[in-house]
Amino acid sequence: MAALDLRAELDSLLLQLLGDLEELEGKRAVLNARVEEGWLSLAKARYAMGTKSVGPLQYASHMEPQVCLQASEAQEGLQKFKVVRSGVHAPEEVGPREA
Repeated sequence: MAALDLRAELDSLLLQLLGDLEELEGKRAVLNARVEEGWLSLAKARYAMGTKSVGPLQYASHMEPQVCLQASEAQEGLQKFKVVRSGVHAPEEVGPREA
């Protein structure tokens, strides 16, 4: 009886692993498509504006991300990811400041 329960649990875990791997493959495909889309958009911008118009001189030398990804390990060894928006300012905070 215990062997049957063990086999059923192993089957369940294997199915969960295969499902997670399939989900991971799908998310990697989406990520790769977004990265490729970004490179194509940059190439289109360079073509439209000229080769010297879009480059490292167009943005600040020190930039801070607007979105960060925090990874942590949850129960049972599962990875947990959380998107944290940093530097989100309310409209009142934008603009010149009084001394």
